Amino acid sequence: MANVEEGRWDSVSLSDATRAWFVTQWKGKYFGNADFETLVIIEVPRSKCISIALYAPGEKGWQAEQILRLAFGAAPPDFLVTDDQRLVAACTLAGCRFHKPASVFLEKPITAMPAISNCIHSLAELLNDADYQSAKSADEINARLESWRTDYNRRSSSS
Repeated sequence: MANVEEGRWDSVSLSDATRAWFVTQWKGKYFGNADFETLVIIEVPRSKCISIALYAPGEKGWQAEQILRLAFGAAPPDFLVTDDQRLVAACTLAGCRFHKPASVFLEKPITAMPAISNCIHSLAELLNDADYQSAKSADEINARLESWRTDYNRRSSSS
């Protein structure tokens, strides 16, 4: 983990060119399928959802593989920030494999940051929607999550 001004990632000066990803995971039961896990990646300081999807837990390290896959689809971030101790190793592994290595931070209070808080509140609205709750299969849930993600990013970039 990077040690910047007492270990707080947000002590780093963020400019328009700086990219940070907040990475977290939740049990799939919150999303309608208990057999899967959900990986969520939000770009900070912009309020942009990079990814949200259900994944079969599979082999150890699947989270790092997903972060790498997403980073190579776009430019990798300068920082990977998580609120989940279990993800620090995956974030570190992924960050070290980038062409320009990313710093990794564990920061519990980061979900109060507006870019993340707004995304999570919007996501909570989706999870309480009756139409969303009617989806049962992982494929159907992922399709609805992707539709929400696309709409959320469109709304975020236009405001």
